[in-house]
Amino acid sequence: MQLTSEDASSHSVSPPSISVCMPASRAHAWFRAALGSVLAQTERDFEVIVMDDSGGSLREVVDAFGDRRIRYHSNSVALGFARNHCRAIDEARGEYITFLHDDDIWEPEFLAETRAVMDRHPEVGYVLAAAIEIDENDRELCRRPMPMRNGIQEDPLSHILAPHFMMLLPSLSMFRRTALADNARPWPDVIAADVTMYLDLLCAGWKIYHLDRTLVRYRVHKSQIGNDALAHRHAVVTVWERYSFSQPQHETKRRERLSYGLVARAGAHLRRYEVQEARQDLLRARQITPSVVDSRWLLMRGLSSLPGAINIAQKVWALFHDPFKNRHRHNG
Repeated sequence: MQLTSEDASSHSVSPPSISVCMPASRAHAWFRAALGSVLAQTERDFEVIVMDDSGGSLREVVDAFGDRRIRYHSNSVALGFARNHCRAIDEARGEYITFLHDDDIWEPEFLAETRAVMDRHPEVGYVLAAAIEIDENDRELCRRPMPMRNGIQEDPLSHILAPHFMMLLPSLSMFRRTALADNARPWPDVIAADVTMYLDLLCAGWKIYHLDRTLVRYRVHKSQIGNDALAHRHAVVTVWERYSFSQPQHETKRRERLSYGLVARAGAHLRRYEVQEARQDLLRARQITPSVVDSRWLLMRGLSSLPGAINIAQKVWALFHDPFKNRHRHNG
C-alpha cells in the first residue's frame, strides 16, 4: 500500500466530520468526474479516502486535483470489491462515513443535506438519498425507483425484503461511524457484500432515514460488476443465507428472497451448461419455499433433465429478451 505525503500530516490534526470512501478500480474519466463531484460539495469538512484497486493507475488523476483532503492508497495486490470497501472503512476517521463509487456522481448538496439529517436524528444509523440514473454518456434515463416515504422508516425491513428493492447502494448513503461498528467485517467475498452494512445495522436496532431528494447521479452501464449474471445471483444467495429474522413475516419474506435467488442462480448455471449445480439450487429452493415451484421453476427443472434443449431455449430467449434492458444489480 502506498500513501501520499499528505497522509502523514493528516493524522496530526483533528479528524474531519465526514469520511468519503472511494473504493475505485476504473482508470476512466468517470473516476475523475466522481472525485470532482466530491471536491465540489458545499459541505467542506471532509476527507476523501481513495482506495485504488487498479494497480496505481488512478494516482495521476488524484495528484492532478492537488487537494490535501484526499488520502490516496494504492493496493499492492488487488483486494476485490468486498475487501477494498472494508479497507476504506478501516481507514476512515470521520464521525460520518459515506461511499462514492468510481462511476457515480454526487450533486453539490449531497454531503450537506445527508449530514443535516444525521445531526438532527442521533437514532438514525444511515440515510438513503434519492437518485437519478444516467447512462455511459451522462444522459439522464429515469429516477431510480424509491418506494420509501420521506423520513424515518417505521418498518424498513419490509421494504428491503421486497423482490425489486433497489436502494441499497453505497453511493446513495451516509452512515454513522458508531453504527458501522455493528457491521460484521470482513464482508463475504461476493459482489453484493455491501448489503450486509444495511442489514446488520437494522438488526442492531438503528433507524433508517430516506431523504427524498435527488442528490445522486447513479450510472447504469454494461461494465457494472452486477452484470455478471452468475456472480450476481450467487451474491444474492450468499447474503440472504447469512440472516434469519425473529418476526415471522420478515423471516417468511427472507426465505422467499433466498428461494427465488436460488432459482435465478439455477438459470445462470443452466446458461453455462452446469446442469448438476442448477438441479441442486432448484431442489433447495423448493425445500425452503414450496410455493417457488411455478412455471419458471418447472421449465428450468425440465431443462436440467434435458441438457440438449438448453441451447435451443437460449436462442429462443435471446429473440425476446435484452439482457441489459432494465437490469439492476439488486434485482433477484
